[in-house]
Amino acid sequence: MEGLYMAVQGLFLIVAVIAGIALHDFRKRRNDEFESVQAKNGHQRKIRKIELTLAAAVIVTALLFVYQPDSMNETQVDDQQVSVEADEPEYPEGVYGPGTYKVGADLPAGEYKLTAEKDDTGYYEVKTDMSSDGGIESNSLFKGNEYVVVRDGEYLSVNRATFTLAN
Repeated sequence: MEGLYMAVQGLFLIVAVIAGIALHDFRKRRNDEFESVQAKNGHQRKIRKIELTLAAAVIVTALLFVYQPDSMNETQVDDQQVSVEADEPEYPEGVYGPGTYKVGADLPAGEYKLTAEKDDTGYYEVKTDMSSDGGIESNSLFKGNEYVVVRDGEYLSVNRATFTLAN
């Protein structure tokens, strides 16, 4: 999402630059001799269209740089999004709750037993990086219990479930 947002910002910035260059060129020709009044009026209409395009591109670009979506304002720590929840339940030592964990930093590598929340379907995915679509090694929807093996450097994301290191 962030990459798409930045691409749109860049696109409008490029449109503004191109319109500015075109406007400069057309204004230089303002004093040129035209073959007819129609040609001169057509030239002036082109200048007005370019001015409107430039103004719109500058305004949209400015708004895009001022407005930042909420997802882009989250705190980033070591490629991991950190969110603070007020009513986060406390788990006994060795029991992990829903969230995203970096294996080797947040939890040790090994085999984990996942337990779906009561009357719910749990979900996990093991990824090689934190991008939204990149590097999914494995994932599963499950009811009851599920086992997963994770290695150092991978990311384990768990939803609607808790998990513990299996013996």
